[in-house]
Amino acid sequence: MCTYTSVSSVTWLVCIMTALIGCVAGCCLIPFCLDSLKSLTHRCPRCRSSIRTIKKL
Repeated sequence: MCTYTSVSSVTWLVCIMTALIGCVAGCCLIPFCLDSLKSLTHRCPRCRSSIRTIKKL
């Protein structure tokens, strides 16, 4: 199976929280690089149809 990640609400929440804490020098963009904070979608390798999406939050 093929897996793909996409930005989720958890990613945005962590980004906003780090910006509010004071990490505005680009550190608040780190959550967009971490796959553990993103939603995971499993797709069929043949037809590319979505099998299951695991959402964070």
